[in-house]
Amino acid sequence: MRIHIEWASEHERQIFSLFTAIAAVFLVCMALVSVRKKGVFRAIFRLFGVGLSRFKKLLYEFRRKAFHLLGLLIPIIYYFGLHFRLPRFIAQIFGRQELYLFTPGRASLIIFILFALDAIFEAVRISDIYGMRAVLNRWLGALLRPSEQAGRPAGSLFFMLGVFLTLALNPPLTAILACVFLTVGDFAAAAIGTVFGRTKIVGKKSLEGSLACLVACFMAGLGAAAFVGSSFGQPLLGPWAAMVLAGAAVTAVVELFSGGLFDDNLTIPPLAALGMTVVARVLQLDLSL
Repeated sequence: MRIHIEWASEHERQIFSLFTAIAAVFLVCMALVSVRKKGVFRAIFRLFGVGLSRFKKLLYEFRRKAFHLLGLLIPIIYYFGLHFRLPRFIAQIFGRQELYLFTPGRASLIIFILFALDAIFEAVRISDIYGMRAVLNRWLGALLRPSEQAGRPAGSLFFMLGVFLTLALNPPLTAILACVFLTVGDFAAAAIGTVFGRTKIVGKKSLEGSLACLVACFMAGLGAAAFVGSSFGQPLLGPWAAMVLAGAAVTAVVELFSGGLFDDNLTIPPLAALGMTVVARVLQLDLSL
């Protein structure tokens, strides 16, 4: 039996789709944070020869990356904001016949404001004003790595700056895909690399984790491009797959060599978006949403 929903307006459909996507992200994050049946998971991973130390690291990464996956809300809200038409009376206030919630410039400005607020928060935490570092570290808990608790800027600061550069310098389609790559690819590399990463190639980074990052980004990128790209697959699917694969490959390579001053939250999205934009221009793909 097929269920057919008739929407009263396009706005109603957009709002429903937006809240459905947000709810799905929150449900996945809550599931990762509240993993309680450790014995069941431990038995499953033991079948694959995963030791106790690796299993504990995996649970730790699940809780950290659950917050990281909330970054998916940015491309989701950005996409719907680009298509959400504001009421006519608001448009008329600004002398327009129609006005959308977001433009690339407006969205970039909002992300920059969030980055500035996060920078102030991190300055207070790192400078330990009135002993606030211990208080904020305890409040943030497992979201911070030991180096971040000791005084290094948190990944969220680099994340917001990376997203700002991506949205400001790239077409919306490649910017959205790059943000998806950052959250999905980083999670896949950390999870698979922690559990199955035995072939070390750069420091503690493993071949298994890098391949997981590449595959996860490619699959998620194809799905996202098919959903948001108005010309996806036209005239052929091959060029689009090549563009997504280029972005996924850049993400995997940058994630592999990131570290120190080159935080992957800062480097992955703008470089992945740049790679896809260049390939799209060469292959003459229509990047409109």
